[in-house]
Amino acid sequence: MDLISINDIVARLLFLGGVVLAATFASFLTIGFVYLLVVYIRLKKRDQMAYEMTTLEIQMTKDNEIKIDAAEQMFASFSSIKKPSGWFSFLEVGDILSFEIVGTKSEIRFYVSAPSKIIDLIEKTIYGYYPNADIKHVEEPNIFTEKGSVAFAALRQEKDPHFPLKTFRELPTD
Repeated sequence: MDLISINDIVARLLFLGGVVLAATFASFLTIGFVYLLVVYIRLKKRDQMAYEMTTLEIQMTKDNEIKIDAAEQMFASFSSIKKPSGWFSFLEVGDILSFEIVGTKSEIRFYVSAPSKIIDLIEKTIYGYYPNADIKHVEEPNIFTEKGSVAFAALRQEKDPHFPLKTFRELPTD
């Protein structure tokens, strides 16, 4: 019976360690490549979706008597729009809604941008909560001028992003 020398054991352990290290590196490289591929596919789909958006201008009558609770319910109903599901849902980009308020010197306008495939749903939902609203299909508003300046702010909530920061009942009164 031959005894295995210590050099033989060390050589085999080094070889085994090298194989494990190479396999680990190859696994991380493959996972990284797949992750980058998924990100690339999602970005391409998001870019494609940006070209398929429709913008609505919403004007309310001056004598609007509908309570602010209606807006909260409307936004809650928008949050229930179906999200992608299935085996490859991680490759899909969900429908994106943009609510914009544009103020000029003389007026304030409300805009909603949504994918063209669900714009009818958006329109009907708004009419459901605000039957007297005047909704028009318009081009995306351009608020930029050569001499103008722009300020931007974004707020994001950790939970339930469709709910307001404070409801009108919680706001201090004069």
